[in-house]
Amino acid sequence: MRKSVFLLSLFVLPLYMLLQAQEKTVPFWGKQEVYLINQTEKTFHLVDALLKENPPSSGNPALARKAALQLLDGIFHDTRLDGSGTLSQFMESRLGGLLENMQKPLEEGMKVYKLYNDGFIVKTKSIAVAFDLYRGGAMKESSSLISDKTMQAIVAQCDIMFLSHNHPDHIDPVVVKMFTDMGKQVIAPNNSLVGNELVTHIRSEQIIDREFKTKGGKLDVKILPGHQSELINNIHVVTTPEGFTFAHTGD
Repeated sequence: MRKSVFLLSLFVLPLYMLLQAQEKTVPFWGKQEVYLINQTEKTFHLVDALLKENPPSSGNPALARKAALQLLDGIFHDTRLDGSGTLSQFMESRLGGLLENMQKPLEEGMKVYKLYNDGFIVKTKSIAVAFDLYRGGAMKESSSLISDKTMQAIVAQCDIMFLSHNHPDHIDPVVVKMFTDMGKQVIAPNNSLVGNELVTHIRSEQIIDREFKTKGGKLDVKILPGHQSELINNIHVVTTPEGFTFAHTGD
């Protein structure tokens, strides 16, 4: 009798475990899109953890960081996720970390923050310079990847913004208005935001030396005449009050 009960238990336990496993997979049975979202959410959590544990450095990046960025590249090329809440939540989470970091005083050196597409912010002890900030999604009929509330908070941390060329994924009129509403300068090529008198328009086929005064201090800027085929593209070479120099080339 005991032997029979023992043998029965050997069959019952695996059956119980199989049923449990089936219960976990049932929500995805025949629902490819649901499975895709679930898998993406788990991948985003993993990427977030890897990036936090392996921050950027001036040296050779850690293998785990490279792996995390490769995972992101695969996800971002899946157009089925365009405009999805899953993607927006990940962006908001990462930008929340960016905001928290930007709000901390920087006593030495400089930090470079990369936002969506070719949007960058360079921060030093005295100043924060923005380039081509863009909320994402403006080229499609979908919600922005970066919410207006989050972008407004990011703009509040910046002193000035330079725009490179007249493409919608580099010049976001809503972000421009956020800067000008706060009384902050926006510098753009002559063919961009035409008629907006709150924007400083600059273009020459010669290298221009300009000085811009901000609350954070004085910026010395060289503006180089770049092009994308026939489209004009200003290249900005910026030197901060601390003597740090960096450039943004557009694309």
